[in-house]
Amino acid sequence: MSLYESLLQVDFENVYKTYADNLARKNQLFRFTTYFIIAPYLVIISLISTKNLSLDALSNLNAIPPIIYLVALITGVGMLLPLFQFVENDDNLMRCARAINNFRKLYNNSITANHEWSVNLPTNMSYPKERYIFSSGTITFLIFYSVSTLYYTTGTFGLLNNKIFSLYHFIALFIFESIGILIYFKTGKSKEFTDSDHCERDA
Repeated sequence: MSLYESLLQVDFENVYKTYADNLARKNQLFRFTTYFIIAPYLVIISLISTKNLSLDALSNLNAIPPIIYLVALITGVGMLLPLFQFVENDDNLMRCARAINNFRKLYNNSITANHEWSVNLPTNMSYPKERYIFSSGTITFLIFYSVSTLYYTTGTFGLLNNKIFSLYHFIALFIFESIGILIYFKTGKSKEFTDSDHCERDA
């Protein structure tokens, strides 16, 4: 095996290991973030089971105990920490996938030059894109971030004795939701990682 082939093999193994590690961490963070989503409901169930909260109180939004609003606030803010890490792992996953496609293209070109056969797997170095609007990672982020925004705005309004689901609440919800989504899509556009012409030149 030549030095070039040895370096190529080591590089590919490292890229694939990074891909597998990010995939595992992404799945773990997905499960961890779902625990935050159900946390307020677990608190409500525990309060009802200990008879510290009645079902009738839940029907009146103004009579909900402050502890529930506090839990919603803490949960909503706490969700952001694993969610940001989820986004980073998803970005790394997409970049590693493109690197693997690049390696696959190298040996695919070598094979097709001598045989009438080609790899039936992606060889496009510009695919997949991170933070693509219809990708599973983006859809997951949008859902989790929407829940997080709903939780911490509801908790804040409830603790301040303001009416939840009022006009002001929906305005605050819209503003924070828009800011988060705008930052998500803007910060994900790195020319170094997303320019297909750049990839072609490096190849």
